[in-house]
Amino acid sequence: MTDKNRQTMPDQDFERILKASAADIPPTDVIRGITPHRTAVNRIITGLVLTTFTLNIAGLDYIGPAIGAILLAAGFRIIRRGNSFFKAGYALSLLNIALMAALLTVNATIYASDFNGSTVSTAYGVASLLVKMSVIICFWRGLGSAGHRFGVSGVSGKIDSGVLLCLWYGAVSALGLIGVTSWLIVGALVALYILLIRSLLKLSDTLEDTGYSVAAAPVHISDRVYIGVLTALFILCIAVGCGFSSSYPMTWESAPAGAAAENEADSVRSKLTDAGFPDFVARDMTDEDVLKLESPARVFTDSRERTVDGGKLEITTVVSMNSEDALDFSVIHYFNWADNPDHFYSEGIKIYPAYADSGFEAKGEISGRVLCEKDGGTLVSGYRSLGEEILTGTDFWGEYRDTVIIGTYSIPDGSKNCRGYVMYSAKSPDDSLYGGYKSGFFFAHQNSLLIYPHETAEDELISSDLSEYSCFDTDSIFATGSRDSMEMGS
Repeated sequence: MTDKNRQTMPDQDFERILKASAADIPPTDVIRGITPHRTAVNRIITGLVLTTFTLNIAGLDYIGPAIGAILLAAGFRIIRRGNSFFKAGYALSLLNIALMAALLTVNATIYASDFNGSTVSTAYGVASLLVKMSVIICFWRGLGSAGHRFGVSGVSGKIDSGVLLCLWYGAVSALGLIGVTSWLIVGALVALYILLIRSLLKLSDTLEDTGYSVAAAPVHISDRVYIGVLTALFILCIAVGCGFSSSYPMTWESAPAGAAAENEADSVRSKLTDAGFPDFVARDMTDEDVLKLESPARVFTDSRERTVDGGKLEITTVVSMNSEDALDFSVIHYFNWADNPDHFYSEGIKIYPAYADSGFEAKGEISGRVLCEKDGGTLVSGYRSLGEEILTGTDFWGEYRDTVIIGTYSIPDGSKNCRGYVMYSAKSPDDSLYGGYKSGFFFAHQNSLLIYPHETAEDELISSDLSEYSCFDTDSIFATGSRDSMEMGS
């Protein structure tokens, strides 16, 4: 075909055909919603809000900040090639991910209560706050750098919101330290935060209206996979914390072989059993504790059983009167897992000693130990912690202040016949009965790890409401008596 035979279309007709075949241009707000810059900004702003405001219900105080940390990282990942500030913001958001992963791990372990309120927790809070403020500065300066690059007029006034937002975080932290709880102040701070966030969003809109855009940084994995990996990381941290630190650390040692010749403590044991002291309790007591009971005037004892988490727990209370005339006595609260429960995580006992009531005073030190059978031998250990605690709270009658003894322990895997005791002594200063004595024994057995942050048996016993969580089995037994008798009751 020659050039003479080739037909050409007029320009006007060509343009008309193109316009007729092209779809309508989407509205501006639709275009904004699908640009990489808008997606990144929305994620960053949402991440900042979720890491700032939390709800202390149903675990949202941990779920919200975790989601917020993921959104911050996913947002900065998109725009990290925009300028050096966005790149630094991405690095800081990854540091924030590491801090969050560490917190989630610690709070899944048995050390969660020890961590919260400690100096390490305070240091973590300061580090987390500094990282968050640095992220805000990078985001603010990144938007400002982009604005100056594209000649956005009046950008400095809006960028000041970044400085004010950092000051806002500092002010909130200071008010939290001094314990300000006024709803008026809290409401004003929330309103100010909303205004500052809106100011940053308006700056982003202004940049887009002037033609600013950013190409999404090249990636090897999609956003969906990236967010899924970070989510899986957080879940793995919780699983690792639960799986590798769900029991108290204990120092177990093999019990010494029996002495070739009877020692002084064995002689006292014989005297105690003759007076009615349970032989199985006397055998498990240390020689030092047995010698404290060398002159028993009378012995009262009672035992009860409880079915706990598929196991059988035997609880024995022994009261040894150390004098014929004066109300001077020792109390031994003894327990024995005759049948192992389905789970062994953290265990705890709480005792309301007789001297907690007016009219009695403590005598000597609190003592005790735990024992178990494993691999054909007997293992012994001191409690993970054993001592007095002062519990305070408020009930129908007003404020109360209770003196209690709390002991915590864990049992090694593969052991059986796990048992232990706590012993204390008390006396009446003027040898009167003061209506008799009362000694209470509470226990808490952890039957599940499905609680976050991790709560231990000790936390449950310190709680003003026993059985607050379904992952604990709790019960109590009280011994009441006088110089001549003892009764047991729940």
